[in-house]
Amino acid sequence: MNIEFVAEPIVSINEKLLGVELLTRFVLNMTKPLHPQFVISGWDFERKQSFLYQQIDVIASKRSWFERNGLFCTLNIDDDMAMLISIDEKLKNNLKSMPFVKLEVSEHFHEREPELKNPLLKSLNQGQNGLWLDDLGAGNANIACLLNGYFEVAKIDRYFFKEEIKKNTFLLLIKNIRKYCDKIVVEGIESRQHFPVLREANIWGLQGYLFESVPFHQIESLL
Repeated sequence: MNIEFVAEPIVSINEKLLGVELLTRFVLNMTKPLHPQFVISGWDFERKQSFLYQQIDVIASKRSWFERNGLFCTLNIDDDMAMLISIDEKLKNNLKSMPFVKLEVSEHFHEREPELKNPLLKSLNQGQNGLWLDDLGAGNANIACLLNGYFEVAKIDRYFFKEEIKKNTFLLLIKNIRKYCDKIVVEGIESRQHFPVLREANIWGLQGYLFESVPFHQIESLL
């Protein structure tokens, strides 16, 4: 199985690059891609720890580019990875040295402990790397997750967005989310047809197929 790292851009409403999300593609026999969540969920702590180090090394290889251009890089973690970051001093220090790295928490993070005072979230929130809530509006991720004030950015799930943008209550929905998290990224942008509404809603970031991803080692081509 081959592992490929990809930089998926996140841009402003004016299509200026804000940063990227580090994505991983697992390819079996060079042709068949596997869903990352399916692959990673089957790993034990040791394998996840090794993968975290690998991802951080990949990001660190472009550290000067991120710092020079004032851009961020988000890193997806599950609850096991969050635990590893909280107890592994080397991981913690590596991340601390790169505050432009933002930790993106999946919607499934809250399944085990949905209480607002989740100790793992609190621990991560006290670090140097900002916390992002991924897939808001999908399944387990809802506005209640934002009440603790731990997240600096909320990402609207692409399927949720496609349903809600059709409704005349979309602006009100965004206004309510912004009460708890001012910066909002909308996932699943495939065309510019919704830009006027997104601009009116003061959406901070956009992500989707409209903005082409690149292999992480070619990240400089995004500017």
